[in-house]
Amino acid sequence: MRGASTMPVGAGGASCVVQLEERVHVVEFSPFPRSAGLIAVGCGALITLGACSLQIRPGGAAEERAACNRIVEEEGLVFTRMKSYEGGARVHALAWSPDTHLGPHPQMIRFCSATADKKIRVYRSDLQGSEEVQELEGHNAYVNAVAFEPTDGHLLASVSDDNTCRIWDDSGDQQVCLPLLSPGASVCWSSAEPDKLLVGERGGRVQVYSTRSWATLLSLDCGAPSRPLMMADWSPLDPVSVGAVAGADWLLWDSSRGSWPVERKPAHLEGASQFRWCRTVGGVFATTSPPGRLSGTLLIHNLAHVQPALESKVPALSGLSWHPQLPLCACGSDRSLCFWLLEL
Repeated sequence: MRGASTMPVGAGGASCVVQLEERVHVVEFSPFPRSAGLIAVGCGALITLGACSLQIRPGGAAEERAACNRIVEEEGLVFTRMKSYEGGARVHALAWSPDTHLGPHPQMIRFCSATADKKIRVYRSDLQGSEEVQELEGHNAYVNAVAFEPTDGHLLASVSDDNTCRIWDDSGDQQVCLPLLSPGASVCWSSAEPDKLLVGERGGRVQVYSTRSWATLLSLDCGAPSRPLMMADWSPLDPVSVGAVAGADWLLWDSSRGSWPVERKPAHLEGASQFRWCRTVGGVFATTSPPGRLSGTLLIHNLAHVQPALESKVPALSGLSWHPQLPLCACGSDRSLCFWLLEL
């Protein structure tokens, strides 16, 4: 699919589906307002950038929400393929920089990938022919997650199976190497307090660091027997709420109330793999079963209700991300990119 395309309603409960040439491994919406709607998709060693949009009709909030739902049912989201990059090796993780924007010239695209060759690559483009790829080397095992500092993107954090979290500057130099007790599973910055960094470790520990001193500010623990921890995420709407998946469970912490989870429930009997907070509706998050299986499961949870708000069977499920301005969730299904626009 090239150029602007309307996506039809898909199988498995998805609102819309985009067909791609290769199997999807990772999906990442840009979380920043200036680049809202941009999405990066890792398919093998290929990275495809696209833009998702909805034609919102005039009217109030209720009318707009109803219009969104009608468009999905009748016309679909619009996905525009922008550009593709050779990633050098199979892509494991993607992250957008906050200085990405498609506004007045000069435009700027900046994102990074972590790949199977243990390298991090930072891509820059003005979409007018100026291209730059910067390789960061230092990890000696797979890099599982990357994240740009959300204010200006001058720092990049990465975590790896080599039991380290590393901080890189704009020039690609390593500034800090934080030792971990077990492989690093996930990393993210606080959107409310960008001088705080959250690192999730496979062994079940979630650490919050100060980026001023790199001292540990807070340590959260899954408790036995929830291992391994696969992903942790910091709520963009509630700075004291941290969520994660470990073992078959999802767990929630209120960081103002101590280091033990305040809530814990089974999510996926076959094991839980990903956890992502919705960026537009409080108390809503998504979890997934392990990637690549013939029958995968996406669950959308709403803390206001006992039962999941959505359960969808997704073949060969992989990747998980939320749009920053819409209750729109995306993940991969074999060679497809699937979207769910939720009515919450």
